[in-house]
Amino acid sequence: MRRPQIYPFRKTLSKLAPFLFVVAFFFPLALIPVPAIAAGSGIVSYTTVFITSTTTYTWTVPSDFSAASNTIELIGGGGGGGGAGTTGGGNGGSGGGGGSFAKITNLSIRPGTSILIQVGYRGTGGAANTVGIAGGDGMFYSSSTVLAKGGGAGGANGAAAGTGTTGSIGYTTFLGGSGAVGSGTPGGGGGGGASATSTGSNAVTSTGGNSGSGALGGTGGNPAGTGGNGIEYSQTSDSATGGAGGGGGAATVSGIAGGQGGKYGGGGGGGGKTSGIGGPGQDGVIIVTYTTIGTTARQIRLRHGTRLRHGVRLR
Repeated sequence: MRRPQIYPFRKTLSKLAPFLFVVAFFFPLALIPVPAIAAGSGIVSYTTVFITSTTTYTWTVPSDFSAASNTIELIGGGGGGGGAGTTGGGNGGSGGGGGSFAKITNLSIRPGTSILIQVGYRGTGGAANTVGIAGGDGMFYSSSTVLAKGGGAGGANGAAAGTGTTGSIGYTTFLGGSGAVGSGTPGGGGGGGASATSTGSNAVTSTGGNSGSGALGGTGGNPAGTGGNGIEYSQTSDSATGGAGGGGGAATVSGIAGGQGGKYGGGGGGGGKTSGIGGPGQDGVIIVTYTTIGTTARQIRLRHGTRLRHGVRLR
């Protein structure tokens, strides 16, 4: 009787190697739970857009705009300062009011839609013994959707100063600061623009009010100081910064013009007597911030047919 043939151990192992490899590699994977992928989950990126043109026009909603995650913020235009009296017994001009702030979130508009917008324009300063011009209102989509009121005009020859104007519309609103009344030779400073977190500060005598975000008001003097520019927002495309601006300083010397308000929405300072003209306010701004979900085209196949796009964060 023939004895059974016995294969050397190394030959047996070589024949079993493919099977052992499959078991060793795939069996541990079966014990690893596959994480759930929430619909729409991914790496979130933020886009911020400054809109500064004061011409009323239609704006096209970007193709990557998210209607479910966005904020629309507006600052109204700053009011112009008033002109000083023309006689030796008159007073300096009074400061203009700062632009107010309004904000809404998650406005449901579709990418590619053209909508009507208006950035609040600056109020011009008044000539000698003439009241300034109020700042313009800012509007996005419609005046009943979100509206930021412009600052009031500064009075002439020591008349009432401009104030932040009530009536803004939004989920969050703040009032612009009030200008100061001109008295004697010096004019009154302009009010600070409102920000996303607080009202603008009121001017104190010839010094402009600070903005709600901390931009300093201009100092009174000869020449009168310009209000500081806000820096609370950073634009995605070119890293420019902006925000609520401080009010312009007032002239403290006869015949000198008031200072201009800072970007954005600062009120102008009043002119110094005799015959000093008021400083202009500053234009407002519209700030659109929205999120987008970014993925790449490359895909990775996992077990049970589940697919993940490269770059997606698992939750």
